[in-house]
This record gives sequence, C-alpha cells and structure tokens, in this order.
Amino acid sequence: MLEISLRSWPAVKAVWFAETIAPGDLGGGISVARLVFQQVKNRPPPTVTRAAQVSEFHTLLVDLTQEEELLWQGVQKKTRGYIRGAAKRPHEIQRIAGQPDRSLIRFVESFRSARDLGSTRAPVYARYFENGLATALVVDGATIIVHIYIIDPTIHRIRLLWSARALDTEEDTSGLNKLLHWEDMIYAKRVLGLKTYDWGGIALSDGALEGIDEFKRKFGGVLVTEYNVTWTSRLFAPAAKLLGRG
Repeated sequence: MLEISLRSWPAVKAVWFAETIAPGDLGGGISVARLVFQQVKNRPPPTVTRAAQVSEFHTLLVDLTQEEELLWQGVQKKTRGYIRGAAKRPHEIQRIAGQPDRSLIRFVESFRSARDLGSTRAPVYARYFENGLATALVVDGATIIVHIYIIDPTIHRIRLLWSARALDTEEDTSGLNKLLHWEDMIYAKRVLGLKTYDWGGIALSDGALEGIDEFKRKFGGVLVTEYNVTWTSRLFAPAAKLLGRG
C-alpha cells in the first residue's frame, strides 16, 4: 500500500493498492478533507459503501515474474512485429525518477489538453514523480512518447498513470509507443525487480476508449476488478468541488 499527499490544506490523500478497507480507515483527523483509496483489492463491505462513494475499477495486470520469452510470447504477434520495427529506428529512452521533470509535465499536459483529458496540478505530478517513474522515447532530440508511472515497492507493482505522444510529428507514434511500453516492462522486471505491470485501467466499453482497450490487450495480461473508494469529510463537503482537481 502506498499513501501520497495530494494537497496539504485542506488535506487530500490518495491511498493506492490497499488489500481491504474498513470503516475505521475513513477519516484521519479534522484537517483531512478527502481520502481517495485507489484500486482496493477486495470489495468494500456495506459499512464502507454507506459512508463513501465506491466504484468498480477494471484493469489489466501483466505478470512480470514469468520468463522474458513467455512475456514476449504473450504479446500479440502483429504487435511484436511493430515493436521490432520501431526498435530499428535510432532512438533514445530516458528514465526519470524522484525529481519532477517540468518539460515532461508540460508534454503530458499539452497532450491531455489537446485530447480534452482534463488537467492535473503541478504539485500532484511532483508527488507522483517522487513515488514513481517517468520514461520518454526520444528521436533526433525530440520527445515523441512519455509514460508516467506510480510504483508501490511493498507489493512490487508499477502502474501506468499517464501516457502521451507528440502531436506534431511524422514519426510512427503508435509503433514507438508499443516499443516504449515493452521496454518499460523489461526495465521494471530486470532493473527494478517488480512483479506486476498495471495498465492503469480498461474501459470495457464500445465507445471512444475501445481502441485504447484493444491496444492494451495486445500485450497480454489478466483482467481484474478492483475498487475505488472516495471519502469526503462532512466538514469540507461544501468545498468538495474545489478538491476534485487531482
């Protein structure tokens, strides 16, 4: 389990990957305005659902403990071809952890704005950089793809938070994105010693996100259902909308 402070006052905290959640976990003192439990493994009991907002969250988990050859064979054959092709293109992969990289944050925010995917405050990005990893694929000095992850070392899990690509390039961003995801998995396995790659959600719909779901499925993985739980203090309830922007 990983706890991250998203705002100091009034306090907003995110708690990731809890095994279970009980009524006693809700609250945290007079200064805590909101607690957001992300991807709780087990279904919360009725005593929690009566006190907080609970929703199902579906994602794909890839087992990084398997042999690399099995991991590779779990990727769809056509996708493996795209990865091989992209790997032949001269490129560089950069990895940043600990300190936030403003240029990568601007890159991600620009993409999200262009795709109407919302916005995130700079301090929140900073908290996730402190507890995760950012990777960037660069071609001829230009950043083409960026991934930002959160890492829970206690359960050896890496979870995709944001993925962004350059919108003003003639490069094959789809192939390069597949390559970076594959390289991220191998780096998480070999170097970081992590056991689970979490794709950060899957929509399970026939709408606009269907193509993204299909992209993720082509890397294998097991579909799981977890639970998001949001508790808001009654004291700060009138200001709830002001706390909503992560």
